[in-house]
Amino acid sequence: MTSLLSLWPGVRHQVFLVCSHCTCLGLPEPHVFLGEVLDRPRPAAVSGLPCPNADDEEVVDVALVYPPTEALEGVLLEGDLRTAMMEVAQQLGRDDWRRVGRVLKLAEADLEEIQHDFQTLREIKFQMLLSWKRKAGEDATLRSLMEVLADEDVGRKDIADYLAYKYCCK
Repeated sequence: MTSLLSLWPGVRHQVFLVCSHCTCLGLPEPHVFLGEVLDRPRPAAVSGLPCPNADDEEVVDVALVYPPTEALEGVLLEGDLRTAMMEVAQQLGRDDWRRVGRVLKLAEADLEEIQHDFQTLREIKFQMLLSWKRKAGEDATLRSLMEVLADEDVGRKDIADYLAYKYCCK
């Protein structure tokens, strides 16, 4: 569905997860959880979530709402990838950004345009990463960015290791 929606960038959409408790009871208006739960790990030490349609003591098993932790390994929220890109832009050296752009398969003309259009070096580096993210679409992941940073042509394994530590991507 995400790839289909990417073809229509102006289309607003909202993802919901229908409550399993309500579904089992066959309620005509089941409770819905916001789809954001599908991108988040299960809360620690929580075994059940309240359903507004349930009695006080009834809860929905947390495993029926949140995905298993292993399913989220290496997955970041959109805002987290953007934050990671900002951190990479800050840590890349003056001579690193073009090498990174080339390994990310950005055209030389794109790199020239970015350098011409933006004033500060940090903004140039960030815009280069944004350009990669736009062109790569769903393939623009933290893991792929870390692989590029660790590539011997780039030589910034230190930044890749920092991202792996901070965002728990092993």
